[in-house]
Amino acid sequence: MSRTRRRLAILATVVVLLFAGTYLRGQLGLELSPESLRAWVSDLGWYGPLIFVMLVALRAFVILPSMLILTAGGLVFGVAVGTLLGTVGVLLSGALSFAIARGIVRRRASGGGEPSRRALQTSRANAVGSVGVAAVTAHPLGPMTPTHIAAGLSSMSLDRYFAALAVGAPVRAFGYSYFGTSIADVGSNQFYIATALLLVMIVVPLLHTGTRRRIFAAAGNEGIDGGNQ
Repeated sequence: MSRTRRRLAILATVVVLLFAGTYLRGQLGLELSPESLRAWVSDLGWYGPLIFVMLVALRAFVILPSMLILTAGGLVFGVAVGTLLGTVGVLLSGALSFAIARGIVRRRASGGGEPSRRALQTSRANAVGSVGVAAVTAHPLGPMTPTHIAAGLSSMSLDRYFAALAVGAPVRAFGYSYFGTSIADVGSNQFYIATALLLVMIVVPLLHTGTRRRIFAAAGNEGIDGGNQ
């Protein structure tokens, strides 16, 4: 298959998955609000936690932002269980994004194309890119999916990637889960504390030049490489 056809096939697959996810979300009655997700997950009974984890893992295809789902996790399951389930979901999501991107690169590399070799030789990806993955994953507003895909396209080793992912995932999951436990009682002391904590998690990392550069680079679609320069 030519490079153009391969790219068109990948694009078509992504479009189909997005349309399928949108249709599925409509069929399931999922709305863009934590309360809607809370009611839906609560009605699932004993297998609600499993479905919740899968929603987090496949959120890109059902077009649900991580902040919404992870907040709903805290609202439904409480901060401890919500953090645990959210962390597992983010890890699965990161593994899926990385595996798809790395699989594409490996297939191209097997064909001996020069662009493939350049894609696999990202400068300092193992030394610095893993820090970027951890920072973007942990930051409440960090663009996780593009960053995880960029890591898969880079030369970052699998063990460094998952180590970075394991550092960042519970931090983001905890921040939103804790905030989710408080939104049922807006105006309470817990709500203000949770809101303040979330704002601190958003603002404080941006005060560090290196972290700010990596997060903004990822948001600007520069990926891991942009954060290394």
